Amino acid sequence: LVIDTEMGTVTDVGTQFSVAVSASVLDVAVREGRVDVLNEDREFVAVAGERMRVQSGQNAKFESLPPHDEYWDWVASLAPAYDIEDRSLLDFLRWASRESGLELDFEDNELRMAAMRTDLHGSIQDLEPTEAIGAVMSTTTFNYRFDGNQLVIYRD
Repeated sequence: LVIDTEMGTVTDVGTQFSVAVSASVLDVAVREGRVDVLNEDREFVAVAGERMRVQSGQNAKFESLPPHDEYWDWVASLAPAYDIEDRSLLDFLRWASRESGLELDFEDNELRMAAMRTDLHGSIQDLEPTEAIGAVMSTTTFNYRFDGNQLVIYRD
């Protein structure tokens, strides 16, 4: 994917990102992956966890922007629908954590394997990813908690 603007060209390199442009500023935020930017014959690279602003005739300015930052809250409302029917709990948790900008963490490998063997049924239609986590997890024997930028799966 290539986005051409008057302020520069932005090239997607397998990522989740946002681009905003005004008459004099190009603003690129990267949630996942990498974005290459060509601005007035200058090349810049923004990677996951960075926000880059380029003003005409100036060098890019970078700042930290973690994937779970409030800046990305709008993404959850645009997350593609996910059909959980006959999918594993592990597949669902991977989707939900990615769409929420969270790192998925299991207390141990045995728990990860159990999640892989747990099949889901039903629907999470009209639920945002973090809402879906609560709804789905309440139907299993697994527990979860949000710990900073992590979704931690455990059992008592």
